[in-house]
Amino acid sequence: MFSQVGFMKSTELMDSMADGETYKPQWNLVEFTLLSIFPIHLSFLHIHKDLSVIIHFIFLSVLCIPPLFLQLKLGGHLQKGIVGMLSTYFPIWKGVGIAALVHLMLICIYQGPVVAEVASYMFISVAQQPYLWGTCDNSWNTNYCSPGVVSSITGLPEMTKRSAYEFYTFEFWQITDGIDHVHGFPHWRFTETVSRMTVPMLPIASASVWLLVLLMVALGGRVFGWILAVVTPIAISCTLVVLGYGLARLDQEPTKDMLKLIFTIPDFKLSHFTSEDIFTKCMSSFVHIQMALPLWFGIAPTMGKMTGFGKIHKNVTWLLMILMYGVFWMLPTLTMAPYLGNLIQKSQAILSDVPLSGYPLIFDTMATAFSYLRIPPAYALLFYLSIFLYHVLFLCVAILTLVDNIMESLIPCLERNSINKTFINVVVTFLVVGVINALGVPHTTNAGPYFNTLMTVSLERLVFLVVVLTFIGLIVVYAKQNFSLAERIMMGVWFALSCLATAGIWVYKFVHGQDELNYKGSVYSETWETISWIVSGVPFVFVLVGAIHAIMVGRGPCCQRFLGTFQESSRQSRLDNGRTYHRAEPSAPPYVYMDGDAFPLDHLPYKSDPDLNPL
Repeated sequence: MFSQVGFMKSTELMDSMADGETYKPQWNLVEFTLLSIFPIHLSFLHIHKDLSVIIHFIFLSVLCIPPLFLQLKLGGHLQKGIVGMLSTYFPIWKGVGIAALVHLMLICIYQGPVVAEVASYMFISVAQQPYLWGTCDNSWNTNYCSPGVVSSITGLPEMTKRSAYEFYTFEFWQITDGIDHVHGFPHWRFTETVSRMTVPMLPIASASVWLLVLLMVALGGRVFGWILAVVTPIAISCTLVVLGYGLARLDQEPTKDMLKLIFTIPDFKLSHFTSEDIFTKCMSSFVHIQMALPLWFGIAPTMGKMTGFGKIHKNVTWLLMILMYGVFWMLPTLTMAPYLGNLIQKSQAILSDVPLSGYPLIFDTMATAFSYLRIPPAYALLFYLSIFLYHVLFLCVAILTLVDNIMESLIPCLERNSINKTFINVVVTFLVVGVINALGVPHTTNAGPYFNTLMTVSLERLVFLVVVLTFIGLIVVYAKQNFSLAERIMMGVWFALSCLATAGIWVYKFVHGQDELNYKGSVYSETWETISWIVSGVPFVFVLVGAIHAIMVGRGPCCQRFLGTFQESSRQSRLDNGRTYHRAEPSAPPYVYMDGDAFPLDHLPYKSDPDLNPL
């Protein structure tokens, strides 16, 4: 078969098969490298220190290289997304690819409103001076408000809250008592201009974020690659400027103490940590790296496809992504370290007095640092702008993955009917973005944090099933390629061991982890527990749907159709880079294949000639 014998041995072969068009990858290696910065968007939600830094690098080098290598290489080699490659080489398993994409879409549903929060804080940080969240004389503040960190050493009441926390909770979200109490959208009152607006701003901010994503990816990967050349340097520059100000203008001793705390292990003895500490650090690092890197939700094959099938491209993309992540994943922690160190020392507090993980880290702790240390608003703006840009890059690559897989399935129909693919790509992108934005509306209500917690817990609960099912499908596809035998054996074994370990850790977290639904002590009802399990199981419905569809489109008796779903699809193997290459025309009567698939006799102009009829 064309897909197995000499498949894409050179660009010249591909050019000759592409109807005279010259094949060009969507991205070059520079653009791929710039895009590989997007996984650090989750690094702003954690302060990694001491043992967790070592654990993070162990997980990165042992568990993450094999799945990245296989998916990026297969995507580039086959020029297919996750659904396309499974449909071709393991048809009954294509539902697993669809399930991975549905899982990715569910992640986007709650990530969009989060990006809207960050965008809102960009403008709030420069709305007035002093910072809106830095004082305790506002209508939303309580009698227990404090403008700085509440130190546990001074013996102040535990109910005392930071002014940044009260602003985020009581004004920005105007949060309710639980997920069952949705009273509409927050109506902000923090400035006179905003208070006069009759339309809630957070849903508009969320829609604006998705509009920006639509404009960036609607014209396809090639145009998005050009945009990357501008957006990524801006994001990195903003982060470095904030880091530079902290190192140059803030006190050096607190900064050095904070950096020592991050990069050293006390006494360098593991006995310093309890088993619970080690478990917590391992789980935190594991979940972070698994959800940050594009390992299991269909992104990596599409990134490999966009980068092309050249020999160098196929074999270095995984290395570029690992290197970019290894170099930059600590940049957010380093950026926040000078501010946190000075905040802790000047408040005479300890590190445990402030939240160092999750969204409270950027909306509470860092906001408190900006106001308490009297940081110029421009640097707060740049800090939130950098977070915004990294998150937007993630949303763009996620939408690009979803749209590309949909377009891949539509291309035969589009070519058959001569429909403009660019126009359909824009329409599909608009529909995908519109659906995700609509489903994310509950996350912009005043119960938004409860919905975020619901989605986060739900989508992490059954990841081990995604890992196992994806492993089975990818290892089958990889084994059927004509790569060197040594490579297939070595990487196949490494991939199997890494997937086994990854699935085992996810199972351990599922069994022993604390996945009870609660937000700040508010426990969810049994109804919402049931809804959470439904959300967890929604992607896996498509595993069954995909298998049923693969059987239905087969030929022959039911048993033959079922067995055929375990073999390479002969029809799909004739699809390459969006074009269908039919078999050669027969050179003898009856001038038609017996299955009537490619050249039906009815379409022949000389069908009525009796001399051409078969004997």
